[in-house]
Amino acid sequence: MAVEIKVKNKGLKIEDFVDRETGAYGVHDEHYRLTPEKVGNPLIVYNPEKLGRGFEIFLEKKEICLSQPLPTSREDIRFFYGYVVKLLKLLGTEKFYRNDEPASVFQIADYMQEDIDTSINAMGFLSEKAKEDGEQLYIFALMNPIALGENTIEKIGGDLDRFADYLHEVQAEDYFYAAPLLYQNNETGKIMGAYVVSPDVSSVLPNKPTIFNPEIKVDEWFLVFFLENEDIFETMIPYDVFLLLADKNDLYDEGHFMITYAEAEMRRMLEKARGQ
Repeated sequence: MAVEIKVKNKGLKIEDFVDRETGAYGVHDEHYRLTPEKVGNPLIVYNPEKLGRGFEIFLEKKEICLSQPLPTSREDIRFFYGYVVKLLKLLGTEKFYRNDEPASVFQIADYMQEDIDTSINAMGFLSEKAKEDGEQLYIFALMNPIALGENTIEKIGGDLDRFADYLHEVQAEDYFYAAPLLYQNNETGKIMGAYVVSPDVSSVLPNKPTIFNPEIKVDEWFLVFFLENEDIFETMIPYDVFLLLADKNDLYDEGHFMITYAEAEMRRMLEKARGQ
């Protein structure tokens, strides 16, 4: 779910939207992780003081498109429409489209309230969905995907201020959000997925390996410790074995935990895994 703004372009390139006074920027990779201060089309723009979901700018034919994901926080909604107003002034126009309907700069306050109401309703939908399915629901936040479960959604309680605080608290930590690397066995055709972690790096790992491409089926999952001068196939253990041995008490969200292992700890875990 998103709200989309379109306005006629007047020669702007994607590089022209890089403005530290207006907001921080970056791009998402194929795993929806943010690379800050990298330029691309689409470009992610966000408020560095309150990490939420940010919004996307992309150039399409002769239009500038801005897309704000919902649900989101009041801060993100205000930031988004503040950016829209500045862009309209820069382009010297009051004409734009919101969700493919003609829109007016004089109705910005109404649009903001509509998006706030939509976000509150969407949080209610997420709550019902989590209760029905009993599983985590992923949202694509600013820095990376975040898994929301029934407990977290219940604590937020549809309150967008608590939602904003939660998103910022989780994403402001110093961590490496591990994403799977995929390999295909040329002999069997099976696909192997592997999460790679390095010594002394706080890494976020999933309780259940996940990819967001429904067309890909991973047959086997592994955890790889990246150790200098070691063949990765010698430092690889089945992911289910890793989960049995790992300390999962440091939670990131309801679908992920954080680890920070020194090299010696990694080697001890490899020895234990070989004995399983």
